[in-house]
Amino acid sequence: HRAALACGLRLLADTDLRASIGSVRQPVRLIHGAEDRLMPAAAADWLADTLPDGRLSMFKDCGHAPLLSRPADCAALIAAFATEATAATATTATTAADH
Repeated sequence: HRAALACGLRLLADTDLRASIGSVRQPVRLIHGAEDRLMPAAAADWLADTLPDGRLSMFKDCGHAPLLSRPADCAALIAAFATEATAATATTATTAADH
């Protein structure tokens, strides 16, 4: 497992996808902990601002893994986001069918 972890960490350190962020067309829900010491809150702000349809939820009392420390809150955000996305897709499909 250590070799796989080391490989994954190397991949994270060596991969820079910032130039392609603008090409993401799907809505994105970002969930971030304001006290994250691995990924600064400013990076999440930048990502939300740069993504064409990025939405940021920042937990003030949370660190790097909100999915672990605030699972119910994260689940509610993800469920609401999925519901919004499903409704938007249905509306788009209905509008396209009407034309």
